[in-house]
Amino acid sequence: MLRSLGKTGLEIAPLVFGGNVLGWTIDEKTSFQVLDAFIDHGFNAIDTADVYSAWASGNKGGESETIIGKWLKGRAGMRDKVTIFTKVGSDLGVPGKKGLSEKWILQAVDESLTRFTEMDLERVLTERLSPLFVSIHATDPDIRANLLRNRRGATSLRWLSALLEGGIEVHGQIVVCPDRNNGDILADTLAGVLDRYPTMATVACVPLGVSRFSTEGAMRPHTQAEAAEVCDIVDQWQQTFLSALGRRMVFAADEYYIMAGRPFPTAETYEGFPQHENGLGMARAFEEAFRGDESSAFGVRPGFFAWVDGAPPLGYRALRGAAAGEQGGGPVPIGILTGEYGAAVLAPLVAELGRDDIRLIPVANDYFGGNIGVSGLLTGTDLTTVLRDQPEGHRYLLPDACLSEGRFLDDLTVDDLPHPVEVVATDGLSLWRALTGAAPGIDETEPPARVPVSIGASR
Repeated sequence: MLRSLGKTGLEIAPLVFGGNVLGWTIDEKTSFQVLDAFIDHGFNAIDTADVYSAWASGNKGGESETIIGKWLKGRAGMRDKVTIFTKVGSDLGVPGKKGLSEKWILQAVDESLTRFTEMDLERVLTERLSPLFVSIHATDPDIRANLLRNRRGATSLRWLSALLEGGIEVHGQIVVCPDRNNGDILADTLAGVLDRYPTMATVACVPLGVSRFSTEGAMRPHTQAEAAEVCDIVDQWQQTFLSALGRRMVFAADEYYIMAGRPFPTAETYEGFPQHENGLGMARAFEEAFRGDESSAFGVRPGFFAWVDGAPPLGYRALRGAAAGEQGGGPVPIGILTGEYGAAVLAPLVAELGRDDIRLIPVANDYFGGNIGVSGLLTGTDLTTVLRDQPEGHRYLLPDACLSEGRFLDDLTVDDLPHPVEVVATDGLSLWRALTGAAPGIDETEPPARVPVSIGASR
């Protein structure tokens, strides 16, 4: 009765249980009974998703996965009998938690595995599901439980040791929340990482994102002084890790240096940019690539537009008529669309080109509001508002980081924008080529000279 599932090596029954009802139309007790009956009748595959069942009153997503995890936990040997499928991509109502970017898929898989609890630990180790990105936030059990609003959060890091001992590559993330886990608590957390998890690959310190949809009154954005404090703590602990382990391990998100008005660390400090996609060293890598270092042209791996590599530019609404770089015999003015944080990074780089036909167009994120300023969360709605006031006939460059399979987070597409735009890979080299290839007389073989980018006062 079992059938092969493509080339996965898995064999499942032809009927798969749809887990969207778990925690929605049936409660936990009934869910256990239904799952038991399903398996007893010879079936062995269960389908779920991280969004099940966020649509139900009082739910936020993950309810189905949580019930399946509890069901597995109470039935010894069951994990070897069933195949479980989960899905990612649907909107969870939280900025960034939607779509099919590599960064979000990895994070979503990590969160799904957390809900499946310890019964999936064996599978992670057996199938070498690596690398994993794990939320740490605090190593103090009480503080961690308080941050997660979950008493089990106090002990959930116990699986981190098992993963590391099993040789799984793990990258940690600390979302730093003012008045909750910053300052001395952040320093204590990093001390805990060194003491208990020295084989962890990296640890990212990222700022709390507060949008207009946030409902937690105690959560607020960082002040400039608080952002500077995070930079200082990370710098101090990098030296400690470097001395103890021979590597820096912990890194602060680029946003901290922008908020604090400080220069970004050198490219060498990032030790190969292992958390580039989480915004750690992205600005410095962008700068290096803009000046010709192809090894730093990471972009948004594997590239949101990899599925149409080599396709004609029609889907990107490429300019028609006059050549893209000419207008009446001269260069066509160029507008670079970017988030507010991106504008701070790009301004000194664009200035180095010495061209008055290129301008930055910062786009405020009014859709999400709050302190959301990264280019990857730009929406079609906000881009439309800004582009309506821009002149016709100019070239408008848009980073592909804000698109997932051709759509913005608000489900609009580039075809919905008031002016044609050219989608450019989110790396410095691609932008430099798009800019220097636009006007005749520009030497495209030599990027600008290397001048360190600094923002605000020096350290």
